[in-house]
Amino acid sequence: MHILDRQQTQARWCSLLILSICMSLIIPLCPQPTGAAQNQTAMMTVCFGDGRVGLFWPPHPLFYKGGGWELQDRQSGKIVARWDEASLEQGLSSLDPDHQEKLRSYFSQMQTNKKQQKTMTSFLLMGGMSDFATARKLGMATVLHNVPAGSHRYRLYILDKHGKRIGRQISSRPVDSHIRTPLPLPINDLKGTSENSITSLFWTTPAVGHTIPAPLIKISRTGKDSKPMNITPEPVWISPDRDPAKAAYVDTMAPLETRLTYTIRRMDIFGRLSEPATVTVLNEDAAALAPPVHITAKAGEGEVELHWQAKKNPYTRGYVIERSRRENGLYEVLTPKGVESDDTNFTDKKVRAGFSYYYRVRSVGPRGDVGPAPDAVSVMVKNNGEPDSPEELKAEVQPTRVIMRWQAMPLPVAGYIIEKKKENTWVRINSRLATRPEFEDPINLGDYGERSYRVTAVAFGNITSDPAGPVTVRLPGHALIPPPTLLDISSTKGRVILQFQAGKPAQQTDGILLVRGNDIGDLGLIINRDLDGDAKSYTDKMVKPGEDYWYALIAVDKDGHHSKMSNKLFVIVTSSKIPIPDRPDAELKKKPFRRVVISFDKPEKFLRAAVMRKVSDGPWTTIAADIAGVDHIVDADPPLSGVVGYRLCYLDESRHWGEPSGVTTITMDQE
Repeated sequence: MHILDRQQTQARWCSLLILSICMSLIIPLCPQPTGAAQNQTAMMTVCFGDGRVGLFWPPHPLFYKGGGWELQDRQSGKIVARWDEASLEQGLSSLDPDHQEKLRSYFSQMQTNKKQQKTMTSFLLMGGMSDFATARKLGMATVLHNVPAGSHRYRLYILDKHGKRIGRQISSRPVDSHIRTPLPLPINDLKGTSENSITSLFWTTPAVGHTIPAPLIKISRTGKDSKPMNITPEPVWISPDRDPAKAAYVDTMAPLETRLTYTIRRMDIFGRLSEPATVTVLNEDAAALAPPVHITAKAGEGEVELHWQAKKNPYTRGYVIERSRRENGLYEVLTPKGVESDDTNFTDKKVRAGFSYYYRVRSVGPRGDVGPAPDAVSVMVKNNGEPDSPEELKAEVQPTRVIMRWQAMPLPVAGYIIEKKKENTWVRINSRLATRPEFEDPINLGDYGERSYRVTAVAFGNITSDPAGPVTVRLPGHALIPPPTLLDISSTKGRVILQFQAGKPAQQTDGILLVRGNDIGDLGLIINRDLDGDAKSYTDKMVKPGEDYWYALIAVDKDGHHSKMSNKLFVIVTSSKIPIPDRPDAELKKKPFRRVVISFDKPEKFLRAAVMRKVSDGPWTTIAADIAGVDHIVDADPPLSGVVGYRLCYLDESRHWGEPSGVTTITMDQE
């Protein structure tokens, strides 16, 4: 996988914590002047214990703009490694052409998109942390060979395209090339499960680790041939913040019905592996235990023939046949030793004519385990002759039900079918046979009129008698009356006008009751009982201006039965006439600030006042509206000069304006 492809994949799985770490490691991008205090950024270092020292640092954009770096042994002052534009070209040339093309395009974007340069550099760092060999080719790491024993410290200098140090440097911690840096700690609490033919692995990451990041995981799997198979050719990133209750890795390609051993190692950014952790899981084939399909049962003379479609699963060893007298009862096993996996039928000869039986066919797995039970198929063994019709059929009407009773019949009657007449058609109303000589049919709200019933006896073998009955009863109640509909409501001149129509069919409405209320939670009162059923409108004069009301209607049939209440409509009653207010008083006051005080009578009851102003020959403008409960207002921003007029208007509760009052004028001055 290419470093950029890996970067895109790993970015989806890696947590924000890892990304923030990567961002914090990026070398500052702006160079410092010579002599300025240098920013010391930590360099990650490991010793392999054989004279080799590995070093890793975050990339710098100059690495991909013709610049490079040089590595100095701080004890001796010697430059022990150097990397430049030619080194980058050599590293890129060792990659496959597609990989080269993607990286070159990425480096070009880094140079043109400076705002995203830090983020793009952090993605390169994540790619380097995934593949140490690629990190070396891209200038993020190196390995020193034959380093003498003893303490060594290194310093990395960033070079520009002219080979000049830019003032940024990275320092390592002291290391001894012949003392191996501890390997990553192994994972903890490893366990595996198999469910639905998929293997899931769970583990936890050590809470305390080394200073060398080890974000990667390598997994191998050993099956029947005992040869380990690497199932993660590219190491996978596992977020340290993931939920330990959820699978860390899911193997969807695990061989079925195989005992698998998984070996898991953590890998640090230098490619070093931790000690292995192993777990063994039996990956069961869930499909092997699934029941066969197309199971059928056919009754013959003194026997039942079962048929099913054989499964093609190689791990299904056979089938077990079960039988019960009840669908949800206890089932007995008819084939303790099972039947072969390629069998498709079974004949049960131990049955009695006239009885019902339920059968299930279950699969047997490779270890002799029996799979889940399918839905049972039923069959009723045939009986000879027709049963007699039920006798003494009676029906009793109660407030919530109709109870039918008849004389019980001896075997071989299996049960009874109850039918009710609907629109001259008999309809069965019991989905299962009634086994007792009685049946209850509920009466729902709104049911009325007559009901007719009949009962048929059913013998074992589904042989039916002639129907008994019918028996007819009359239900209490009446037909539902359609409620009226309020179409419109309005108010004018202190009255409320309603428009409405009767519900359909209109002939069921003989009269209409008018209901009025004040509050939404008010039950309302009937204010008129004399509206005809064909009435279309009504005017309510018994209302108060400014009050709000709701109205609804109730239909009444010729027998005095009421419908449900109709929809409600709400209205605010307007006044019959808006009075003309007296002319207001206006007084200019200059202290503590310049203003005009307009005085007037308080608006009464439901009225509101509006104050209007006119400057010289200009138009009238409203400077205050919806005034109530006060007898004056203040014009805090009057004109500095000219003649200013003030007048008053009243508004009713529907915001209708009355005629204006007389005008009061004031001559302004500049003082």
